[in-house]
Amino acid sequence: MMRAGVEGCAWALVVLTMVLSPARAAEDDTRGRWGASEAACSSWSGSTAADTALMVTSYAVVWYDGFCRIGRMYKTGKAVHMEAHCWNQGDRATPVTLEASGNRMKASWNRGPATLLKRCS
Repeated sequence: MMRAGVEGCAWALVVLTMVLSPARAAEDDTRGRWGASEAACSSWSGSTAADTALMVTSYAVVWYDGFCRIGRMYKTGKAVHMEAHCWNQGDRATPVTLEASGNRMKASWNRGPATLLKRCS
């Protein structure tokens, strides 16, 4: 029981650090908070891409399926391809592709179908 409380606090600290830290590595176009809808933009947790905001910082991506640090990253055209190491998945490598264009972005997580997102205000 105590362990669950400590892990919950640790996750909250990780998310807070990712949101407040300055960005260095991730592309400027992709950094920020993105959602499929206004409701998703307001959500801090959810179980699908449609109901959870995607947060991108210089060194981390957080979405419905993981809290991940960015490992390797490269760009092809407008798409940024990342190897994300997700803590809640045993630090395994998860492929993430983000392609931003203005206030819209296509995001693909773990080779799944792309989700169209908009920049949260």
